[in-house]
Amino acid sequence: MAPRNELWGDRQVNKGKTTQMARREFEEFLGDLMKGAEEITPAATYKGLRYRRPDGTTFGLRRSTKNGLTIDIIDSLGNPALKPGARDTLL
Repeated sequence: MAPRNELWGDRQVNKGKTTQMARREFEEFLGDLMKGAEEITPAATYKGLRYRRPDGTTFGLRRSTKNGLTIDIIDSLGNPALKPGARDTLL
């Protein structure tokens, strides 16, 4: 993941779809994503909160029983640094 054109996280798991991060890095990443984001109604099947950034990027925040707090990239509007389906979790 790379919201500021920087790669984040140090461990790729789940066939490269999940990046695990240290708490400080995760919190900084989430803070960057949240800038200007507004909460929107999630799909009925999504078990978490969903947000839309001013640029239209949509992401979710949920608690996974396996990985804890998780960010899901839902729609990145084609941004190659934020791939849809990607997940970020705490180490």
